[in-house]
Amino acid sequence: MPTRPTWSGSIQISLVSIAVKIFPAINPGKQVEFHQINRKTHKRVHHQNVDEAGKVENADIVKGFEYAKDKYIEIDPEELKALRLPTATTMPIKQFVKAEEFFPRLFDRPYFVVPKDEVQGKALSIMRLVAGCSRLKREIASHTM
Repeated sequence: MPTRPTWSGSIQISLVSIAVKIFPAINPGKQVEFHQINRKTHKRVHHQNVDEAGKVENADIVKGFEYAKDKYIEIDPEELKALRLPTATTMPIKQFVKAEEFFPRLFDRPYFVVPKDEVQGKALSIMRLVAGCSRLKREIASHTM
């Protein structure tokens, strides 16, 4: 099964935003997925959407919060979106630091940053180039002083 992105959104540097997806760089391989099957037929079990009155169509299923025993209030998807933190879709980058300035224990696992499309790929390449050039300028300046 193809790897799904851990996060999708935009990275923002100053006024520039680049749409990206972040994928785990390693697959732990220890993850085992199980399915529910019928013991007699070994066929996969499927679930149906039902309530006490019978079958419920997908279009009629909404999110709800139980505020008292068997008492629910319907939650509109727009209300949930309003609760999201801005960082849920945009990751602002305030500054770049050298890798050696971080403790290795702060890195849980590595990730790949992949542009959303070809246009975003060009923008990400330019950002990497500029970050590399400014690093190179700092290196040259520190060696010439």
